[in-house]
Formats: sequence, structure tokens, C-alpha cells
Amino acid sequence: MLKKYFLLLSLLAFISCKKSAVNPAPDEPPFTDPEMTYIDLTGKSVAMDQSLSIDFDKNGKFDILFMTERRAYDGNTKSADVFMVYNGLACNLATNMANETTPDLQKGNKISRADLPNHEWYPVLGFTLMQKVSTATQTYWEGSWKDKDHRYLPLELIINGQTHRGWIELFADTNSGKIVFYRAAISKTPQTKIRAGF
Repeated sequence: MLKKYFLLLSLLAFISCKKSAVNPAPDEPPFTDPEMTYIDLTGKSVAMDQSLSIDFDKNGKFDILFMTERRAYDGNTKSADVFMVYNGLACNLATNMANETTPDLQKGNKISRADLPNHEWYPVLGFTLMQKVSTATQTYWEGSWKDKDHRYLPLELIINGQTHRGWIELFADTNSGKIVFYRAAISKTPQTKIRAGF
């Protein structure tokens, strides 16, 4: 009986120590950031009744336009100061069609269509980043970008038929009631993946 007990104990010890035959996942190679063209937007902001356009390729046409507008709802019992972004014909913005928002990326997030699988890319769109809603009894802010600081709006720019990826770093600040801008960048190399903030 004692022999059977030790045999069973030895068998259990052997099974528990047996190594898994699963191969480890290969390490991802280090990411090499492509050369970028940067635009310094320090000191620029958009408050109500203001706008800012960015022309990445310097062809005299806006690629991205940030602007505001006032809207009235429910028989003029509710109003909103709306902060929006529009893209031009040669610029694609990523959109989540389920909730009609554009992503707010953190520094280091990769930008490519494969890295944003739940989004579709379109030209000539408009997105509400945030809005200040006022009723007879309350005022409040809403929107997917509200109070997001040092976040990155990804974009694609078509230059000579090729896609260059880029980003705009901004802060949708409800305390000051404006969008504050830091930097923008566009890749010098077409068809390449980039990282937000690099």
C-alpha cells in the first residue's frame, strides 16, 4: 500500500513539473519612427466664434479646420456652443461609425488603418469634439474629447496620390472654454505607420 502511495505521489509531481510545449511569442521588433514634418501650434487656441485652419502641404487649401458654432434645440429652450473639426478633400479622418466620434490617442499609440480597426477613414467630414449645453436650469459640457489634454487626433493626408499619416496634439479645455493646440506633424514618408507624438 505504501509503495502505491509513493508511486502515485511521484507521478503527480512529474505531471505538475512537465513543461508546456507552447512556443513563446516572438518579440516584436523595435519601432522605427519615420522622419516627420512638425508644425508648432504653441499659443494657438479656438474659443467661441474663432477658428483655426492647418494646411500641412502648403498648397493654400485647408486640410483641417477647427471652428465653433451656436445651435438651438427643442424650440429654442436649449442651446449649445459647439467645438468642431472638419477635414478637407485631401485629408482623411478616422471615424467610429457607431458613435460618430474620432479617436483621441495617447502619446505612443500607433497610427495606421490596422491599428485603428474599429474606424473608417473619410474625407470631408465634421465631428463635434465637445459642446457647452445650456438650458433654463443648467449648463454642462459633453462630448468625447472634453477635458482630454495632450491627446492626438490622427489623420491621413493625400499628397501626389500617396497617403501620409499625421496627428494634431490638442487639449479640449472646458475650464477655459476653448481648444488649446500644441503641435501637429505629418510623415515625410508615404504609406508608413507612425506613432502619436513622435
